[in-house]
Amino acid sequence: MRINVTQKAGSLHARLGDSLDISTVREDLDHLIQVVESGTALEFNLSSVSELDTAGIQLLLLVRREAKSLGKECRFTQPSAAVQEAFELVRRTDFFDEPLLTA
Repeated sequence: MRINVTQKAGSLHARLGDSLDISTVREDLDHLIQVVESGTALEFNLSSVSELDTAGIQLLLLVRREAKSLGKECRFTQPSAAVQEAFELVRRTDFFDEPLLTA
């Protein structure tokens, strides 16, 4: 996974790219937890995620739970088509902080 983090007006914006899957989830977890620990308001942009499997879904759910347990605002926005499809398959489209676009 590629991650690009920028800071704007006191919040961290992280753009995730490439794939979030079983082959990278352990390393990705460490990077995402560092991001969560670094800011008080977090936004994760998922528009560049090309692949997502159930391990990646679990990772995103864990990141949100960790942020919430630390009292931090955490948003997931702009899901790519691959991300939307994966979350639709597990019936968790309520995960996103904006309405999903449907064809």
